[in-house]
Amino acid sequence: MSDGIGYKRVDDELYLRGTGNLNARNCDGLKSMVFSILQERGVTHIYIDLSCCTYMDSTFLGLIVGMHKKLKQTGSRGLVIINPSDEAEHHLSAMGLDQIIPISKEMISFPEHLDSCKIKSTENPQDILAAHKNLMDISPENRERFRLLTKMLEQRIQQGTQR
Repeated sequence: MSDGIGYKRVDDELYLRGTGNLNARNCDGLKSMVFSILQERGVTHIYIDLSCCTYMDSTFLGLIVGMHKKLKQTGSRGLVIINPSDEAEHHLSAMGLDQIIPISKEMISFPEHLDSCKIKSTENPQDILAAHKNLMDISPENRERFRLLTKMLEQRIQQGTQR
């Protein structure tokens, strides 16, 4: 099993399947693809199958929150996480995503062939910052957990714009 995200839009539903280790390198391509589709309107549901996920970093978890927020802004019902592995469920719970995003233990029918999202070799500091701010919005514990990281990222971004 390789690491990555597969996706397919079918009518008003977007299906995502995460396999292996999901981290900041997966986020840029996934965010671009999902937000582009959401701008077109018409997507009312996003389903994320995490049954084959072995690890998720905080940037990826923050992107899930960002996708959920973006979908809710369009008046849609939001995002549903489908059948997370034990590891995925642990990460979702540790960051409080299970408090804001529905999680279904039942597998639903996914399209057979999914397209692959691009994986970048480097991470985008703005995306990492946005993802962690999404996580910070969930709880005071997350605010404290990511306070120093977000401060460091903001400084890094500011230094990059002053060059």
